Amino acid sequence: MFENLNYEFQKGLSFILGPNGTGRSTLLKSIFGVLDCQGDIFYGTENITKMKTEDKTSLMSYLPQMDLENSSVTVLEMVLLGCLPEPRHHISDENLDIVMNTLQSLNIQHLASRIF
Repeated sequence: MFENLNYEFQKGLSFILGPNGTGRSTLLKSIFGVLDCQGDIFYGTENITKMKTEDKTSLMSYLPQMDLENSSVTVLEMVLLGCLPEPRHHISDENLDIVMNTLQSLNIQHLASRIF
């Protein structure tokens, strides 16, 4: 359980690191609204605690842990999921550019077609 947690993420790629059982998944689920929480969560000046999930997807992406043993999803597709509010959403050239730039900035663009 978190108490009096106050943290400001900077624009861009952010990481939440820590050992198992320290609450990383709980924090992310609370931010995205999968779990109820006390208090308010803000994105800039917007209180996202009461926001509908559809509205949150325009601000952020949440990809929960999943069993990928039998998956055929590529690294490019997995990163692309972070750009789309829902899987049926149209993939734009801008989305592809963002994903490729992200892969390049992480120096893993050579893994784009590899199965995740």
